[in-house]
Amino acid sequence: MRRFNRVVIFLLFAIAIAGLFRLKLDVEILNLLPKNNSVAEGLRLYQRYFLNSRELIVTVQSSDPAITETVTTNLAASLTAQSNLVAKVFSEPPWMSSPTAIADLISFLWLNAPPDRVAELNNNLSPQNVPGILQSNLTAIANSLSPQDMFLAPYDPFNLTKISSGSSSAQTPERFFVSSDRTFHMIYVQSGQPLDSYKQCENWLTQIRVISSNVLARTESSTRAQVHFTGRPVFVSEIASGMESDMSTTVTGTLGVIGLFFYLSHRRLRPLLILFATLLILLFLTASIGAFALGTLNVISVGFAAILLGLAEDYGIVLYQESLTHPEFNEVELRKAGGPGIFWSAVTSAAAFALLNLSSLPGLRQLGTLIAIGMLLAAWGMLYLFLPVLLKMSHRHPEKATKPKFRLFQSKRVYPIGVSRVVTILLLLASAALLVYRVPKLDRSPDALRPKQSEASRTLALVQKEIGSSTEPYWLVVQGKTVQEVKKKLLDLEPFLGAAMSNGVLSSFNLPTELWPDPEKQNANAPSLKGLAERAEFLRTAAKQAGFTDDALVLTSRIFSNWRTAPKDIVWPAGPIAEWLLPKFVARTDNGFLALGLIYPGATFSQEKFSGSLPANVLLSGWGLLGKNIFVQAMRELPLISGAIALVVIISLWFTFHTLWDVVLSICSLLFSGILLCACMSIFGWQWNLLNLISIPLLIGMGVDYSIHIQLALHRYEGDRLKVRQSIGSALLLAGSTTIAGFASLSFSSNYGMATLGAVCALGLTVALLSAVYLLPSWWREPRKN
Repeated sequence: MRRFNRVVIFLLFAIAIAGLFRLKLDVEILNLLPKNNSVAEGLRLYQRYFLNSRELIVTVQSSDPAITETVTTNLAASLTAQSNLVAKVFSEPPWMSSPTAIADLISFLWLNAPPDRVAELNNNLSPQNVPGILQSNLTAIANSLSPQDMFLAPYDPFNLTKISSGSSSAQTPERFFVSSDRTFHMIYVQSGQPLDSYKQCENWLTQIRVISSNVLARTESSTRAQVHFTGRPVFVSEIASGMESDMSTTVTGTLGVIGLFFYLSHRRLRPLLILFATLLILLFLTASIGAFALGTLNVISVGFAAILLGLAEDYGIVLYQESLTHPEFNEVELRKAGGPGIFWSAVTSAAAFALLNLSSLPGLRQLGTLIAIGMLLAAWGMLYLFLPVLLKMSHRHPEKATKPKFRLFQSKRVYPIGVSRVVTILLLLASAALLVYRVPKLDRSPDALRPKQSEASRTLALVQKEIGSSTEPYWLVVQGKTVQEVKKKLLDLEPFLGAAMSNGVLSSFNLPTELWPDPEKQNANAPSLKGLAERAEFLRTAAKQAGFTDDALVLTSRIFSNWRTAPKDIVWPAGPIAEWLLPKFVARTDNGFLALGLIYPGATFSQEKFSGSLPANVLLSGWGLLGKNIFVQAMRELPLISGAIALVVIISLWFTFHTLWDVVLSICSLLFSGILLCACMSIFGWQWNLLNLISIPLLIGMGVDYSIHIQLALHRYEGDRLKVRQSIGSALLLAGSTTIAGFASLSFSSNYGMATLGAVCALGLTVALLSAVYLLPSWWREPRKN
């Protein structure tokens, strides 16, 4: 047996070392979403192709528009000067800095325009019509109060910039950068360094924050401006630092509680150190073997550490308590006494967590896999690593089994069966009354997947409030293998979305139709526009005679030049505006092309009906749709996962007890605990969400452990409740308290869903533990008391 254990230890550590080289932290929040969900797939496409991974959004806000403008200008200049950190900075629409910036986009829009519009332009710029056009524009320049006209009109004597319909995404309105009251301004910063890892994001952000702080410090004003950051670099940095913090905080917190309770209960340092060493070895093996199997650990799965420590420690406490209760037992006898309960408890818990792989949420699947591996390792490690070392290095004192030092775990008496019966009935009645009054609600939002405290999320909400509309838009991701295929789908969508607006399903929509090349129109328009460009000298002379300067004709000259040199193949928008705007609506993939449209839901919008009417390869997505969509999917999976775990529990109970009454009693104990849990959640005002719903199958798998240990002890001590309480009862109270502490430590997790999962599991295990230790022995006695 010892030789076999050496082989097992060698193999485990070999796999663990190999796993260390594969271990990575997955900080992509969308990787927590199901793979077979259209809304989640749309979000992934959006993040991969339309969300610039190197783009940081900086917001500047104050109560004084002048201060906001000053800080924005100074910050943009300081960032632009850092060429080693920053590739590009956009603090205003690109055409505001130079009129010629819009020339490339305008020339594309005319190439892409309906041929009749181009024919109309040719007619307007005929020799007989040009004088009238020039005179009309001079009058408009003198009289217009529009900021856009005042800026562009002097550089556009022939109305070439008036090609856009005025409602498409081809515009670059100022509202993309500044609020209507001008107290809120946005700066788009593109990194000049690779931001592939979270460390790179974190280091780059630190330098950007230093620049921002220096700019604010140099701004002299009684009104302080506030600078905040959002975008993928911020999210990545926040999630990764949260994962590292969660791992260190929950592990140290759980180990601290284990050490405190163990020492207060037994006042023995050497067994505690042996237990700590075993737990750390098990944690290392589980993480490394899990990394070998999975490759990455995500924001949800890192919670396995605290859960595993709390559960694995139970087995060590049970074995140590048995060694004190039976000082005459050797290693084999102690393993025989405590082994069955540990084995079936580990199998049941591991099966419960392994069945989380039935979930469509990758994070929960990883969490379940890691803890399942850890539970099986824990059972083996405590029986074959901890126990032998404990017996060799620690002296047993049997008197400490009956005289614990910590009053919380003392067991000097048991209450009469009648008292337990009354307590049970009163608890059931009180719980029923609470649940009739208020059942815990269901939170269908996607907030469970997001960080609890997030500057990036808060800043996004601020952007939506100050610059966005009152209604959050949803996305239409249009997919196609060719440019023509995507263009056709965009054109087909326009009347469909227009009808939806008429019916109140949508309030508005925005498609990148004008930005998307139309090869047929480009081929038809190119000869006409080239011919028009050949009249450039005539038009230039006429404009100068009308009073326009050479500087006023730079924009027109650039447009004519683009038309003369236009390639024969498909032309895409180019220039500074397209460089900033195009990636937000157009993407090229390995398999074709993507276009992104925005729709704003109306009063009668229904996701199911709207999605069902969309053409093939057009996905409806958006964060606002995600919560409800994933929640419905999770609710469909919950009965399957819970049923599978319940079946495993029943089978395990049968193989453990071989009697129907004991199986029924354990199930009743679980149901009783579940009712009390819901009642407590009602009192605290807690809600169910995407992640803490998984506590239901987990509590089925873990909560049954306590009834297994108690009922096995009741059989061993022939129903003597005092002996059960003094031996296994004291051990379970100590071990269960540390398990509960492990889950409770997750409530400090940076991830909101993980924090609520930890809180609900901690509360559920507390109820299950107290029910098993203080009420189950009396229930067990009922059919046997005569």
